[in-house]
Amino acid sequence: MAVAAILLLLAGAHLSGVMSTSLDEREEERARMAWRADLLDSLVLLGEDLPDDATVLAGYDITLGVRYGTPTFRFGPSEDPIHDSIEVVDATHVVLTGSNPRFAWELDPMMALGAPLNPLRSSAFGGDHHTLWSVDAVRAAQHDAAKDLILDGVLRHVGDAVLLEAGSTFSAPQGWAIVEAIVLPINDDGGAAVDLRFGLDTDARTLCRGSLCGDVVHVDEGERRLVFLG
Repeated sequence: MAVAAILLLLAGAHLSGVMSTSLDEREEERARMAWRADLLDSLVLLGEDLPDDATVLAGYDITLGVRYGTPTFRFGPSEDPIHDSIEVVDATHVVLTGSNPRFAWELDPMMALGAPLNPLRSSAFGGDHHTLWSVDAVRAAQHDAAKDLILDGVLRHVGDAVLLEAGSTFSAPQGWAIVEAIVLPINDDGGAAVDLRFGLDTDARTLCRGSLCGDVVHVDEGERRLVFLG
C-alpha cells in the first residue's frame, strides 16, 4: 500500500508538471500569434497608399498580396535583390519589413537607399518601422551603371548611394554628379537617412541637393556623409 501511495503521488506530481508546462506553452503560443497579427496589421496599413494598378514586391508576399488585393511577389535570390526583382516582375512598389523580415537584408538601410526607390509611407511597429516605396524609373535606368562604378576610399557603395567616412573627401566620378548629400551621425549605417526620407525623428540632415552640391564633398570629423550620384 505504501508503495502504491508513493507511485500515486509521483504520478500526480508528474501530471501537474505536464499540465503546467502545457499551459505555459499555450500562453507562449498565444503571445506569438498576437505578436505576428500585430506585425501583419502594421504592414497592411501600408497598402492604403497603393494604387489599384500596383505590382508589389515584399518579403511576406502571399500574406500581403491577399490583404492588399494587388499582385505581390517575393524578392528573388540576387546580390542586388530589389533592383533585379523590380526588373523581373516590372514592380511599381516595394515593401520592406522593419522587424522580423523574411530576408535579413531588408534591415540593411543601404539596400533601400541605393535602390531605385522613392519613399511613400512608413508604419510603426514597436520601435521599428516598415516602409513603402515607389519605383523611380529614372534611377532604375541608371542603376546598373551606378553600381558598377569603381569608387576608392568609400565606406560603402550600393547602387547610386555612397556612404563616406569621417575626414574623407569624395569627388564625383567622370560623367556623374553629386545630386544630394546627407549628414549622418558618426556611427550611422544609413538608417538615419531612411528616417529622414520618411519624416521621422532623426539626427540626419540634408546638406545639399542638385547643383548646390558641387562635384566634391568633404566629410567633417565626427560625422559621416551619404551622397547620391546621378
